[in-house]
Amino acid sequence: MEEKLSYRNTVRLFAGEKCFGPGVAELLRRVRELHSLRAAAMSMNMAYSKAWTIVKSSERILGVQLLHTSVGGRSGGDADSGGRAAARRLRGLLREADRLRRDSFRRDLCLLRHADGGEAGMIYNILAVGDVVGACGVKHLSRCLRSLKKRKSIHFTVVNGENAAMVGLTPNDAEDIFAAGADVITLGNHTFGKMEIGRMLDETPWLLRPANLSGRMPGHGCEIFDLNGLRFRVVNLIGRCTLQWNAENPFTLADQLLKQGTADFTLVDFHAEATSEKLALGYYLDGRVSALWGTHTHVPTADERVYPKGTGYITDLGMTGPIESVLGVEPAQSVESFLGGLPGRYRNPEGPCKLQGAIFTLDSATGLCTAVERVDIR
Repeated sequence: MEEKLSYRNTVRLFAGEKCFGPGVAELLRRVRELHSLRAAAMSMNMAYSKAWTIVKSSERILGVQLLHTSVGGRSGGDADSGGRAAARRLRGLLREADRLRRDSFRRDLCLLRHADGGEAGMIYNILAVGDVVGACGVKHLSRCLRSLKKRKSIHFTVVNGENAAMVGLTPNDAEDIFAAGADVITLGNHTFGKMEIGRMLDETPWLLRPANLSGRMPGHGCEIFDLNGLRFRVVNLIGRCTLQWNAENPFTLADQLLKQGTADFTLVDFHAEATSEKLALGYYLDGRVSALWGTHTHVPTADERVYPKGTGYITDLGMTGPIESVLGVEPAQSVESFLGGLPGRYRNPEGPCKLQGAIFTLDSATGLCTAVERVDIR
């Protein structure tokens, strides 16, 4: 007889005697995105009157104005600055609470497996998301990431965000990507495309820049994240072939970083141009890291695999951004540049977007990978 274990739980936050579920945060997020309470309610199949009641009740509890309205307007209110901040904070708290709940369940399941005489190792699904390109890429990530994580039972998520502002990312972009569901944000050759990110790189553990850039630059490129006793080491490196020639050798630096601290899993985002350099680093670290993926080219490769000694690998994840584009850039602008026209600031085209990346299935008994699956959400 086949045995199945069903588990269901709901995470809520309490403010005094009042509680907030994920629906409140989602409503505020959609108001912010659609600039209309009415449109947000419709997108959630919710009556406008109910949405209005939820917002007003939340305002009374939190003591913060969540919406601003205009007389005679038909949109039903847009998100106020207080509402945007409250929504971001609420989503972050709910995400952390949900992660604690899932970690608790995994520990209980591990005990059950021990009691049944099964293997001690647990299976963990790690999602790596390709370069987020422009404002439309950030919005698409916000729309798709949480549902993808739920559908694929993702335990830990790394997102490359170096193109969120087309060239670089701003602190607001980083906060939006983190609020969308990323556990870690990695960067690349455009790390300092927006110089205002410098201070955040020094102060934020979940925001990494390539470790082999000059030590005089702000930020760090390796961090160990503790999820209730399970430790994930995330390493961000940049390639030197035709990309960052003055960076430190990523091969020898990886050796040094792997000796710092202890971790159950080690994940490497290698932001590089040359396929040969990515493949070579994969073989060099095979059996010593759980997964290594390439970023930077914005084009997904069809070579996902597990190396002979157990390291999950893919040459490039692809990108998160507009489908009809040249690597996320308006096609007409790109064509004009190849025809010899004047350069200009990169522009995102309008239209539907895609989220590309890969899921690495890892075994805690070995710290290595058992499977790799490409992801393309449109």
